[in-house]
Amino acid sequence: PMAGATQVKITPAEILKIISGFANLPLIRQTGATVEGVKYMTLQAQSPLIVLKSGAKGAVFGVSNKAVTACLFDESSTTTARAMAAVTNYLNYLKPIGF
Repeated sequence: PMAGATQVKITPAEILKIISGFANLPLIRQTGATVEGVKYMTLQAQSPLIVLKSGAKGAVFGVSNKAVTACLFDESSTTTARAMAAVTNYLNYLKPIGF
């Protein structure tokens, strides 16, 4: 994990649903996704981002050429917009170097 980050415990089935959501954005918009055992509703699903929310918890997933980036957060620590910006900035770093 990165400095200050906690270990994320997303199951293989959960991450596969997120990855398939990028290929079928209308479906993930309808069904939402489960992350670390918590059911989230989809706030936004537009490539390259999927934004999920469950109460005060949120998750932003971004996809690049070879990687999926996740930002899980609680509203007490950041906002959805800041989490989206963080993932977008990281994707902008990854894409030019081939990821």
